[in-house]
Amino acid sequence: MASHDYYHGLTAGSDPAGSRRTLEELTGQRIVGYRAPRLAAASSAALAAAGYRYNSSINPTWIPTRYNNLRAPCSVSREEGLTIYPVSVSAPFRVPLFWISLHVMPLPLYKLLCRSALRRDGHLNLYFHPWEFSARLREPAFGVPGYLTHCSGTDLQRKFIRLLEWLKARGCRFLTTREYLGCDE
Repeated sequence: MASHDYYHGLTAGSDPAGSRRTLEELTGQRIVGYRAPRLAAASSAALAAAGYRYNSSINPTWIPTRYNNLRAPCSVSREEGLTIYPVSVSAPFRVPLFWISLHVMPLPLYKLLCRSALRRDGHLNLYFHPWEFSARLREPAFGVPGYLTHCSGTDLQRKFIRLLEWLKARGCRFLTTREYLGCDE
């Protein structure tokens, strides 16, 4: 299991140690991984001191006003005693393969970019939020931008299933991050 921090807002303070303790108390499981909200920068030294074994908060790409991580490694690396497991990006141009990409890109293009990352890194580290698959995103009360709602709910579910079937046909295995990084005890 992993933590997404105690707070999610842009102005709220980060508390990865508090989040880890609370999740362990609630679940009875050891929390070994961390992914910062909005993939914000997270101190490897602080996360290691808080008892985490891996950090999956790096999006090794450039997105104006959000990330400038073009020098960050795209594959698994180590820093301050912590395993760094970045979000997948394409090769060689580092197009992010995060959740928004699946919403807005045609599936053949997304697959092409996934194939390039698989060739370079030997794995994909993709992530999605459960709420993205809800048809309710189209309701005005939620205020979700149209570029995300045009492919959400059952449309996104079907697209996601086709992606998983394609990956499975290519011989890809599906593991938790904890399993992939060997953090099981």
